[in-house]
Amino acid sequence: MLTRNLTERLKPFLERGLIRAIPTPWQLVQGSLEMAPYVVTPDAGDRSRYDGARFGHPLLRTPIVLAQIGIDHLQIGHGLFVRSAESYFKHLMFVYHEGMPTYDLQLVQTVPNGLERLRAFAEAIERGATPRARRQRKLIGWVIPEASRYRHEFLRNGGWIDRAERFDYPST
Repeated sequence: MLTRNLTERLKPFLERGLIRAIPTPWQLVQGSLEMAPYVVTPDAGDRSRYDGARFGHPLLRTPIVLAQIGIDHLQIGHGLFVRSAESYFKHLMFVYHEGMPTYDLQLVQTVPNGLERLRAFAEAIERGATPRARRQRKLIGWVIPEASRYRHEFLRNGGWIDRAERFDYPST
């Protein structure tokens, strides 16, 4: 469970001046409302990102993603109150992000050793290190076209995880 308080979780961003203060409850509500459309409905680029995947259509992929991530997949909002760090990892592997998934990587950074654990999780899937990882790799391949190439963006030298470790995020 991710029950640490927000001050502790957001400390890496506070220390670097990336945020000035802990969000108020009202700001968290506003963040949830702002993020809701991205969770509830596919965006304009959704179709092209999933073209070529056997189950790329939202009606086909959503049950697979939901079965893998669980109830945390349905959390609408800022993402700070998911039940487990593994939900972040699964989200990043099962949901195709166009460009560096900045916010989701920042959420991963709010948990102890989050980026290190994400790397191990993605590497295990890529290698098919366990029966569970092989099953996940197969399912991800059903919903994300060229899923191995997508994972490579996280895992390669200078990739998204390396950049997140340096807090090298796109300015937009």
